[in-house]
Amino acid sequence: YYICMFAYIILFVSSMTINPFSIAYIASALITLGLMVFLFVKRKESLSTYVYMLLTCTAVWSFFYGLELGSSNSEDIRFYVQIEYAGICLLPVFYLFYILEYTGREKHLNTSLYPLFFITTDRQKYLEKSRGST
Repeated sequence: YYICMFAYIILFVSSMTINPFSIAYIASALITLGLMVFLFVKRKESLSTYVYMLLTCTAVWSFFYGLELGSSNSEDIRFYVQIEYAGICLLPVFYLFYILEYTGREKHLNTSLYPLFFITTDRQKYLEKSRGST
């Protein structure tokens, strides 16, 4: 699935219009990925999994937003927005999990409640579409 997704991206990147905004967002995603690798290799103590998830969501959001800004085809833009939305949706969830863990309140993080956070974000997407906003 991921190989097909990246093949699709590579095929349509050639039809992009390069502009300073798209370059800035794509560079930001690459810097974020570099920071993830640096933190993983040079860490002296274990970092929270949620830090890596936050950085991953930020990189996905930034990278695909840069591709969206550079695209001129509406079909490509819709495809990029769908992938970009995963990063946008999951960012606040993992941020909340990280804050609870950092402040020592991870006991409030009951694993049976995890699906509730993801269902809530998906419901929010449905509500926004039903109101007609994009």
